[in-house]
Amino acid sequence: MPPPLTDGFAALSLVQEELEAYKLQCECGQKIEARRAELHASLDRVLVIDMRFFWNGVGNSLPRWLASLRVGLAAGRATFLWMSDRGFSDTPAATGRRLATERAIIWKRPA
Repeated sequence: MPPPLTDGFAALSLVQEELEAYKLQCECGQKIEARRAELHASLDRVLVIDMRFFWNGVGNSLPRWLASLRVGLAAGRATFLWMSDRGFSDTPAATGRRLATERAIIWKRPA
């Protein structure tokens, strides 16, 4: 199942046609999305990939981001990309000790 859409966008006839085509022709993709949704609903197994470094624009980076998400899904984990608008090297306060502290933060499932 594709991600939820806003009401106005979802009401467009072109969007409705595309959703119908997806439902009829993309059974494999639907199974993958259902598994992803299941993993993200429970958050029992989580993978957070630290992607906080310089990126060369969406055209170069998007395939890498998608590959990272696919690896997490293949590992059976709800996968999240930890991103920033700039890398650590661009931040003067990003000392080695601070980096070690930030990377040591352990994500805990909310109660």
